[in-house]
Amino acid sequence: VNTMNGSSSTKPFNLAIVGGGITGLTLAIVLLQHNVPFTVYEAASKFGEIGAGVGFGPNAVKAMSLISPSMTKAYHRCRTLQWESKQSVWFGARVGDMRKAGDDGTFEHAGRPGTKIGDEMFEVHYPNLEEIGGVGGVHRAHFLDQLVQLIPPSVARFGKRLVDITEATDGSEDSVLHFTDGTTAQHTVVLGCDGIKSKTRELLLGSNKWNAVFSGKCAYRGLVPMAKAIELLGEEKAMNSQIYFGYHGHILTFPIEKGKTMNGTLMKPYLT
Repeated sequence: VNTMNGSSSTKPFNLAIVGGGITGLTLAIVLLQHNVPFTVYEAASKFGEIGAGVGFGPNAVKAMSLISPSMTKAYHRCRTLQWESKQSVWFGARVGDMRKAGDDGTFEHAGRPGTKIGDEMFEVHYPNLEEIGGVGGVHRAHFLDQLVQLIPPSVARFGKRLVDITEATDGSEDSVLHFTDGTTAQHTVVLGCDGIKSKTRELLLGSNKWNAVFSGKCAYRGLVPMAKAIELLGEEKAMNSQIYFGYHGHILTFPIEKGKTMNGTLMKPYLT
């Protein structure tokens, strides 16, 4: 609560954030700005991210600017912009299905003969990107490293894998977190930021109905050195975001690490 003279006092409660990924640290940055006491509980031995590249759309970038100027600066330090002529383009949609190609490798698409694999069909544009300074892909781990710098080390507890949440017995109506190492922690509120396999969600809503289920589609991710990607695809395709549409699947690519690397993801049904 803000006092009459505009200064902000520490709130009379303490929150637990379960999970120290991008979501958990984003929440931590918000709470710091509002003087809300909290502790981040992370199962790993240190902050870290798996995966490769991630692209943030205009809504996400706008949200960062509303959350914290420091977070926006952290994103800008990591992001990789496309060519200046392509900075309003979210993705270029390209042909990625060879099934209808003739002996010469071309086919007719939308009434146009001579279409080849990799040819552009259309571009998806975002209006008014200049208002948020453009969008671009980042390496997940590098972005998380930047966010870690925005919170004090004292708020984090590592090696804390949640196994249960119970109600405190002291009449406070607090929640007690139980971890695999046998320790406990008592907090006013528990906030689950522990991902798709969230233990917090399971404990709160039950394991049978509310867990994420396999959609039947898999993502195969990879990072390609930009020099190799340019050699294979050409500079325009490699250094700007693309989606190659195939049969029951697609491949998306975009540059990360300031143009040093191309992130590639193949999305397709899982085949046994």
